[in-house]
Amino acid sequence: MPVLSIDGWNIDYLEAGRGNLVILIHSSGSGYQQWRSLTEALKDRYQVLAFNLFGYGDTTPWPENTVQTFADHADLVLALCSNSKGPVFIVGHSFGGSVALKAALRLGHKAAGLVLLEPNPFYLLSQHKRQAAYEEIKALRDHVKQYGTVGD
Repeated sequence: MPVLSIDGWNIDYLEAGRGNLVILIHSSGSGYQQWRSLTEALKDRYQVLAFNLFGYGDTTPWPENTVQTFADHADLVLALCSNSKGPVFIVGHSFGGSVALKAALRLGHKAAGLVLLEPNPFYLLSQHKRQAAYEEIKALRDHVKQYGTVGD
C-alpha cells in the first residue's frame, strides 16, 4: 500500500477509483481495512482514499508522553486531500467520526459532505457543562484501556 510522507509523518493509505474525493476514516478498533467493501462499492464513481490513523498499519505512531488531539488526526486528512482541487467528502466511523468532524470544520467549504457512523465526540459533553456524563464516559474509557492493555 502507498505511504505518504509529510512533515515527518508517514501516512499509510489505500486508494482506488476516480472522481471527487471520498476520504474514509476508520474506528479505533480497526484500520483502513474496515472500508474494503465500501471502497469497492464507490470506486466506479469516486476517488476513494482510506487511511490509517496514527499508530495503525504503517502510519507513524504517535509519540509517547505527548497528548494527541482530534486536530492532530485531522492534519492527516488535510494532508491527504491537499492536492484535491474538487470537493471532498468525508466518512468517519466511531473515533473516526470525531476526527471527520474536526477535519470537515478545518476544510471549510471544501468539505462537500460528511457521513458520521456512531461518532463519539464525548468532549462535547464537557464543553456543554454536562460534567457528570463526561466523567462517566471517561471512566468507561479508562476501564477499557486498563483491561484492553493486558488483553482482558
